[in-house]
Amino acid sequence: MLVFLYSSVVVQIKRWHDRDKKGWWIFINFIPFIGTIWALVENGILKGTKGPNRFGPSRLPEEQDINEIFE
Repeated sequence: MLVFLYSSVVVQIKRWHDRDKKGWWIFINFIPFIGTIWALVENGILKGTKGPNRFGPSRLPEEQDINEIFE
């Protein structure tokens, strides 16, 4: 159970970073009903920010610049 909880939290934090938001947004899940729906839409439906953001370069191959990878 702890392994599942840990991996779930880590993956969700990485997804918030893809959306260019801090990992603290994971706590929105504690708001009954609305928070869970919000997190599902943000992390499961919407795409991440295009190109690099403050958390690092894009991981999508079509958005990566070869020079950006080797810097």
